[in-house]
Amino acid sequence: MTIKRKLLLVFLAITSISLLLVLFGFVAIQISILKFELRKKSINDFISLSLHCYPALSEKTKTNWPLLEKKLSRLDHIESFYVVNNKKKILFAHNRQGTSLQSPNFFPEKTTFFSSTFNYYIIKPVYEGKVLRGWIVQSATYKAILGHVMSYFYLFLSALAIVIIIASFGAYLLQRIISRPLARLAYFAETVGRTNNYALRVNSTSKDEIGQVAERFNFLLETIERRDLERDAAESELRESEAKFRVMAELLPQPLFETNDRGKVTFMNKMGILTFMLTSSDIDKDIYLDDLLDADVQLLEIAKKGMDLPLNFFFYDVKGKTAKHTTFPATIYYNPIIKNEEFIGIRGFIVEMSKRKKMEDDLRDAKAHAEYLNKMKTSFVANLCHEIRTPLSSIIGFADLLNDPDISREEMKEYISFINSCSKNLSELTDDIIDISRIE
Repeated sequence: MTIKRKLLLVFLAITSISLLLVLFGFVAIQISILKFELRKKSINDFISLSLHCYPALSEKTKTNWPLLEKKLSRLDHIESFYVVNNKKKILFAHNRQGTSLQSPNFFPEKTTFFSSTFNYYIIKPVYEGKVLRGWIVQSATYKAILGHVMSYFYLFLSALAIVIIIASFGAYLLQRIISRPLARLAYFAETVGRTNNYALRVNSTSKDEIGQVAERFNFLLETIERRDLERDAAESELRESEAKFRVMAELLPQPLFETNDRGKVTFMNKMGILTFMLTSSDIDKDIYLDDLLDADVQLLEIAKKGMDLPLNFFFYDVKGKTAKHTTFPATIYYNPIIKNEEFIGIRGFIVEMSKRKKMEDDLRDAKAHAEYLNKMKTSFVANLCHEIRTPLSSIIGFADLLNDPDISREEMKEYISFINSCSKNLSELTDDIIDISRIE
């Protein structure tokens, strides 16, 4: 509903209610005044008419009933007039409704005044001394007042029609003052929403409430524009960061993966696809972590239970399974993915351990061979020391004997011969060591 219609309805509602209240108050006051005047007039007429009835009730003289009827016919507000004797016999009856002449059912001992919806009754008992002679009953109608009420109603309808015209014109004027600026503001807001151009501004020089609304709207546009710029900058940084980490993930020499809370693989880098002999389209299918790894533990359950730990990082030795049904030893390193304090999957990488296992085996064999060679070297050095020490000890011993002045010439020659022989053996041993070193 437009503001014009709302203003028109408000004007009409307020004016109509005001007119109704005024009319009802005025009608109520006028009805009260008319009733009071009618009662007053009825009492005066009753006194005047009663004078013609006393002779008939006292039975002293006859009453000129035609004259009384003539007077009653001139009084439009008198609906009925009865004269009843003490035996409750109707002596005179005047009834404008044309109903059957029946005596009233109420005959009080005192003069009584009472009203019904449309009538005002006066019942007066007539006494002669203390002897009751009869009753005079008069009924005045309020129906004449209805004519006044209807005239007021027609007056109200005329006033209401005039008010509707004035309210429509007033609503039109207010619509020009209020609705048109708001309509322009609404059209401007629609233009901003359609073009997403938050740099636009409302041109308003008004200082009233509509001008304040325009200023607040411009402030809102400035805030949205600033937030959009900040959001665009943040989204740009986020895209750059995402692209950087995606490139880094693709360059990693180990399989990198993500799963959902059911273990379905949602991401795997190129190295992972190559390691498990998959294709890029396979990742879009239902491939689960259990299809790629054989583990002795429930990886997802462990991550879910450990999501509240300070250091929720786990690693286990597993066996990898390729699409060509080959296996290889591996180690998985992973941690839970938590969003809004809820577990939504795991993220990690897998280290292929085949080369490492072979390297460990080679190192183990090399260590054993080195230990064997070291043992042989130790034995060789011990034997070499023994072989060197034997001739060297002989040379030293015979040289000491040569220092004895009491030895004979033959003994000296014999000692020198032993020294020469041991020296030759030592020289040959030295040559053998040099040859062995050359061979190594």
